[in-house]
Amino acid sequence: MSDHVNEQPAYERPLFSPASPVDSACPLCWDNGKLAGGTVLAEGDVFFVYIFVHEDGTLKDCFIAPKQHHPNMTTLPPTWGEEFGRFYAQLRDTFGLREHNGYWNEGFAAGQRIMGHWHVKLDLAPAFGTPAYGKGLALLRREFNQHNA
Repeated sequence: MSDHVNEQPAYERPLFSPASPVDSACPLCWDNGKLAGGTVLAEGDVFFVYIFVHEDGTLKDCFIAPKQHHPNMTTLPPTWGEEFGRFYAQLRDTFGLREHNGYWNEGFAAGQRIMGHWHVKLDLAPAFGTPAYGKGLALLRREFNQHNA
């Protein structure tokens, strides 16, 4: 057991209230108008797909997020799966994504930096010949921790 103390403040998950589904401080809540630097690829009843592209039109970064403030997937409406699947396929097909990582982080220790608003990120697979090629995020994290222990 390590004597290292986590210096980050403990993350306290905000409670979701269906009566107030938008958090005025949240950068991902659709009605806040705080998103910048990218563009909307698709919008549905529950989700939107937000993309960032390079000058040549290739995908730089992207995420799929609910339009309302949902701290995790358990507060999403029961119909979320169909729309999410359709948008995931649209994103994949629009940019020809073959090998990629799709993931979400829950909690600061897991890498979440937009607290309290569940969303899924997609990252292109590492290029052949790079140190990360053929490794998912869990394996990369394990190797990093072993190397830096």
